[in-house]
Amino acid sequence: MSHRHMTREAIEDRRRRAREILEREPDLPTEAVRTRSGACVDTVRKLRAEVRSARCTTTSERRNE
Repeated sequence: MSHRHMTREAIEDRRRRAREILEREPDLPTEAVRTRSGACVDTVRKLRAEVRSARCTTTSERRNE
């Protein structure tokens, strides 16, 4: 289904599911996350970068405390 035919809610739901999967299983291959969440490959890649960045920030903040 192309994004043009999806509602904003459907797109956001797929993004949310992909983010949750990546937070639980960060080493899961992109294609597996895409299949489970329904999000497109580019979205999964962007979310993976965001999740990694957030995890690095959290880790460095803990070290500095």
